[in-house]
Amino acid sequence: MPVVRLDKVSLSFGLKPLLDAADLHIRRSERVCLLGRNGEGKSSLLQLITRQIVPDGGEVWVAPRLPGSRASRKRYRPPAMRWCAMW
Repeated sequence: MPVVRLDKVSLSFGLKPLLDAADLHIRRSERVCLLGRNGEGKSSLLQLITRQIVPDGGEVWVAPRLPGSRASRKRYRPPAMRWCAMW
């Protein structure tokens, strides 16, 4: 069962298409690496997945967070540093 699914997603900025009817399925515990030159759509793909932007066409589906998954864990915040003089 995928945790992220893109079905026939299209995205373009101006005349430059970044995604043209793209399909992507990412399963739980699967590792993914995005490679590409500047301006090829890596950040735009992540913004689609995090719903910061909407696609021109197609469907983006993201599974709800599951308890205990890495994405739902609270981030570690180190304790506040006390002021000290450095000589």
